[in-house]
Order: sequence, then structure tokens, then C-alpha cells
Amino acid sequence: MKDDRENIQVIPPSNLLGAKLGVTGTTGAEMDMDALRRAEEAVAQLQESYPEWVGPDLDRMENLLKEVGSLSGEAQANHLREIFDIAHNIKGQGVSFSYPLMTRIGESLCDFLRTKKKPDAAALRLMEAHAQAMQAIIRDRLQDEKDPLAKKVVAELRAIGARIG
Repeated sequence: MKDDRENIQVIPPSNLLGAKLGVTGTTGAEMDMDALRRAEEAVAQLQESYPEWVGPDLDRMENLLKEVGSLSGEAQANHLREIFDIAHNIKGQGVSFSYPLMTRIGESLCDFLRTKKKPDAAALRLMEAHAQAMQAIIRDRLQDEKDPLAKKVVAELRAIGARIG
């Protein structure tokens, strides 16, 4: 029987992602510091413009909330799903763009929407309160989640949601 080890060829995998990120060296742990600096600058620019580009999403959410109470069935479910999607996106964006309060309020609204399939008048008011709180955060550029008023608003939204839920 012939030894198959003679026919083995080792082909190391290419690291295309590492090349794009500017990874150097054999460990892959070293990174091109210039590329890192450029990435940090890009994120900083996005942070500055976040209020401008999240605004249309907040406006869309408020418009959906104005309509959802007059709808029923599949139309209402579609509106609620779109409201959830907007809140979910905001939840993910908030911390990334230095607006942790947006994340907390988006998370609160998402949690509430997961439990409320057919909202009554109280549930609609709570959802509107979430949207108004987000608008105020963006309008006033509130980025400090440790602000006592901000903490109180988030806690109150969650408490009301738990009572209604």
C-alpha cells in the first residue's frame, strides 16, 4: 500500500478581509493605524449627523402612530410591525452614535410592542410618548444617559409599559 502522505498539499487560506483592513504581520493582530484613524473619523462624522438622518425615521414613526389607532386587522399589524422596525433600528443606532437614550427608549418601545398585539387607547398613548421622547432627545441633542431627568423619563416609560402590558 502506497503512503498517501506523499500526495498531500497544504494550501493556506487567503486573508482578503485582513488585506482590506490593513492587517499586517503573521499574527493578524497588527492593524494599519492610519486605517483605524480614518474609520474613527468616519464614525465621528456619522455621530455628528445622526440627528439629521434619524429625523425622517422619527417623523415616519409618528405618522404611523397617528394612523394605527384607526386601523384594524392586517393594516394595523403592518403599521405596528413598521413602528417596531423603526424602533429596533434606533435601538441599535443610539449607542453607536453617542445617543444611548435613544437606545434605551427604542428598547423599551420594542419590548412593549412584542407584548401588545392589539393596542388600546392607553397603549397608543404610551407608544406616542416613546416617539415624543425620542424627538425631544434629538431636538435637544441629549446624549447623557446619566442625566437625572433622562433616567426618570426612561424609567417612567418602562413602568407605564409594564402596567399596560
